[in-house]
Amino acid sequence: MTFSGWVATLAGWYVTEIGRQPFIVYGLLRTADVASNVPSSMIGLTLALYVTLYLALIVAYVTVLKYMAEKPDEVLAEDARDRAVTPAGAMTTASVGGNA
Repeated sequence: MTFSGWVATLAGWYVTEIGRQPFIVYGLLRTADVASNVPSSMIGLTLALYVTLYLALIVAYVTVLKYMAEKPDEVLAEDARDRAVTPAGAMTTASVGGNA
């Protein structure tokens, strides 16, 4: 379910943008009149750049999620030691000394 929201947003954006192109109306405007003069190699290049960018963003997203989900064993052990030494709700010298 991690990517479902992201995929839904991206798919909705694509549908919206594609839906904004209704200017080619049968019988009123010919396709040749609205066709782009941009060479196909430039269109292919921009598509490749967009795909590369989105793949890089997905990799970064997954990497950050994995990093956030992993808590090192040393930190877990240190937290357990701190909880064992200091009773819940007790004030420590670090918390008292910081309020001057």
